[in-house]
Amino acid sequence: MNTDDFTQPLESVMRQERMAVYPLPLKIQDRAELFTKWCELNPKTLRNIELTALAIHQRGMRVSTKYLIEKQRYEGSHQITGVPFFEANVRDYEGNVSVNKGIRETLEHPSEDDFWWLNNGVTILASEAYQIAGAEVKMEEPRIVNGLQTSYEIYKFMESRTEDAEDSRNVMVKILVPGSDETRNRVILATNNQTQVKKTSLRATDQIHIQIELYMKRNGLYYERRKNYYKNQGRKREEIVTLSFLAQCMMSILLGRPDQARARPSTLLSDEAQYKKIFGQDGNLEAYYRAASLGKQVCLRFPQIKRDLEGSQISDIRFYVIMGVASILSKKDNLTFGDIEKLDLDKLSDEIIQEVADMVLDVYLALGGTSKTAKSYAMATKVKEKISLQLP
Repeated sequence: MNTDDFTQPLESVMRQERMAVYPLPLKIQDRAELFTKWCELNPKTLRNIELTALAIHQRGMRVSTKYLIEKQRYEGSHQITGVPFFEANVRDYEGNVSVNKGIRETLEHPSEDDFWWLNNGVTILASEAYQIAGAEVKMEEPRIVNGLQTSYEIYKFMESRTEDAEDSRNVMVKILVPGSDETRNRVILATNNQTQVKKTSLRATDQIHIQIELYMKRNGLYYERRKNYYKNQGRKREEIVTLSFLAQCMMSILLGRPDQARARPSTLLSDEAQYKKIFGQDGNLEAYYRAASLGKQVCLRFPQIKRDLEGSQISDIRFYVIMGVASILSKKDNLTFGDIEKLDLDKLSDEIIQEVADMVLDVYLALGGTSKTAKSYAMATKVKEKISLQLP
């Protein structure tokens, strides 16, 4: 360790640390993703590093960032957590679904059929793969994209056993080298066909969603970019923001299309043009947080305010209400990322939600009051016109 190198930023040092443990050539995107995840997993350690660096700087001294990390590693009061290898998997453990029951049944009742004959196993994507000797393989940029359900069930089975008898059954591991991102996505969909994967889940590993997850977690919300991740950790439903829900909120508030948010909740992110408008590289993390917070508050309070509405009616008009409340709070009808970032959520009241809900409900019922009505561009246009009349 060269403690005389004062020039390296923390991210650069962490990349070197990661490379020292796993000597794998990683792409810049992968390195940034690993560092972001490391920060999320080690917030107290990161804070200690920052405080130590600040104290040294105030004394007019310099020290390498790598030295600070090594100091925390060996002298820090918090254990450093590594980045889990399954981070590239598009979802978390699915629970007691039929496929997992089948895996469990196969594990608990061995037969003449080997385990790997009956199970998809683990799939690893890599940029390069070389067979060194026998079963030993060297990979570059390995990412486990399928196999979490299998691995979890095997782990639970082995943990539950009271005897130490050896189990000689095998698990199939596929190592693939896709030639393009399109092939990569097709492989993920195909290898995850035992339990359904929505195409939107493929967006979960995009860098912007990792950044949103980290930012929201610091502010008390849990961005579930990977299905069931925070649910399996026992987080409350009102604390969890799914990737699809955030997209629906942004579609309603930023693009002014609550009709599309209602009509295509599971396919919004499949449209590349729409996706770039909502989650482009210039995305504002505070804007995402405020849009999600506003959406969660409206969805929690709206049913209590309008108790006379049926569940289907609430589902039909809630994104219209979210759009209208955002316009009333910002006093604008065409919001930008900057406007959303400045939304004062402390001013959100039951009175504002009820006022907007009444306006939306009038239009909804006048046009037919059906799910088809809520999915129509005509309703979106009428609601926006009515809300505009309330703006200064």
